[in-house]
Amino acid sequence: MDDIIRHRHKSALVRMHHNDLATEYRVKSAPLLPKANNQTLVEYPEYSGSPGHIGDVLSGGAEKKADHDSSPPILPRAQFVKLMIGMGFGTAIEWYDFSIFSGLSSPIMATFFPTTDPSLQNLYFWAVFAAAFVARPVGSLLFGHLADTWSRKGALISSILVMGVPSVLIGCLPSYSTAGLAAPVLLALLRMIQGLAMGGEFGTAVMYVAEVSPPGQQGRNGATIFSSALVGMLVGDALVMLLVGTLNTSQLNQWGWRVPFLLVVLTSFLSLLLRMGMPEPPELVSAHAMQNTSSATGEIIMDVPAAVNVIKRFPVTRLITEHLPTVVLQIFFEFWFSVAFYSSTSWWPSYFRSNGISNLNSQAMALVVLIPCASTMYIMGIAADRGARCIWSMLVISLFGAGIAVASCAMAVARPGDLGSNWAMLAIQMAVIGPGGGIVPVVGLGLYPAEVRASGFNFAHNVAMGLLGGLTPMTVTAIQTGGLVATKGAGAVYAAGIWVSAGAVATVIGSVGLLWLRPHADFTLEVWTQRCQKASSADTKA
Repeated sequence: MDDIIRHRHKSALVRMHHNDLATEYRVKSAPLLPKANNQTLVEYPEYSGSPGHIGDVLSGGAEKKADHDSSPPILPRAQFVKLMIGMGFGTAIEWYDFSIFSGLSSPIMATFFPTTDPSLQNLYFWAVFAAAFVARPVGSLLFGHLADTWSRKGALISSILVMGVPSVLIGCLPSYSTAGLAAPVLLALLRMIQGLAMGGEFGTAVMYVAEVSPPGQQGRNGATIFSSALVGMLVGDALVMLLVGTLNTSQLNQWGWRVPFLLVVLTSFLSLLLRMGMPEPPELVSAHAMQNTSSATGEIIMDVPAAVNVIKRFPVTRLITEHLPTVVLQIFFEFWFSVAFYSSTSWWPSYFRSNGISNLNSQAMALVVLIPCASTMYIMGIAADRGARCIWSMLVISLFGAGIAVASCAMAVARPGDLGSNWAMLAIQMAVIGPGGGIVPVVGLGLYPAEVRASGFNFAHNVAMGLLGGLTPMTVTAIQTGGLVATKGAGAVYAAGIWVSAGAVATVIGSVGLLWLRPHADFTLEVWTQRCQKASSADTKA
């Protein structure tokens, strides 16, 4: 492990000499690695590794930034609890909507996609379901830009409004029999608007909580926000179960499915109230102060360094020019977690309903298996705070999870209508998937500097969760209908195993790449700092 700590990778450190005189620039937002051969090591924040930061050092930005201690302050307990609840509510709303939309697939299909071909009806529904996820990467850049250049608070309040209003409007849409083709078109449009908000909400909330968490709690608090997504799904699934259990098919198709969407107005309003008092992360304030040290705007035409500095303020520009390999590797890193999660929470319940398990029982399965998922997720967050290696953990878990997915397919073929055995296998799948939710926030925090973190983490996360994960039900269905599985009929269920296994291979590639490019992201920031200090002390004694 000491080899990794002492590893002076080009993305983490820059050696600078001026007239053979070494000057050390210490940035308090990140510890320096041990020195070697009397050479000075200049490190920039978050070990984020980009040549763009060298310009900040040369222009004197490092000395100015050194005046700001970006270590997260310990907020008053009451304020921090309020903050956590506000962040959790917003994330829960996002996944509550996801849960009710997929859980109410039958009445929604009957309302908006009347057709005599069940396969075609399924394809139409999952295409609209995926519309929100296709829009998520765009939303991640839009709201990520606001969060990085303007305000984390402003972006998170805006995302709640953009998420809540379309949810309520979906509950008010006319049916296909009333409005014709306009009904499914409006449904797809509102889902895409929701996707924009979803793209900016979750990643920004996770990063924000990690940024303001007290020392030693980044892992568990990040996992808590991830777990709040499961709380939203639990509430959504429970409400769907209540509606399915108390209403007949006619009532559910006519008005019952609309109720969960209309209730979003209450939770959105409460989340807005809780977020009004959010403080900005000191690390982001410090980064903005550093960016404002260039020449005044009126002199920008005659000042090339100032012009370059203004261009650099656009997070998208910096992501493309400085952090593109990290973005790509993060997408690969999250591949397995995304497709495994969506196959278990969306595709599998739909498969059970179409293979002899009642709608109520399949909904109960989807509800109960969230409990082991949330449990292992939080346990992983605690383990990260205590020094667990997160990237390595994801690599191992993804391979194990691929094997569990294939075993679940075999169980479904052997006992297609058996409630107990299929329920148990789905619970095991979710328990294995859960730790990924505790790993992703910790790793994401270490991949990017504060001034592009929301944009970078959001975009990569939403490509993985939105495009790859959100398209999972449609992808698995396409594998089945396209004849890409060797066995037809019951054996077609192996399409899910194929897709999840492909995700595991991608995650292994992403993990190896991140271990090489961003080795510090294998730990929480505090744990990495402690390991660096121990290594430095050992070198001093030697």
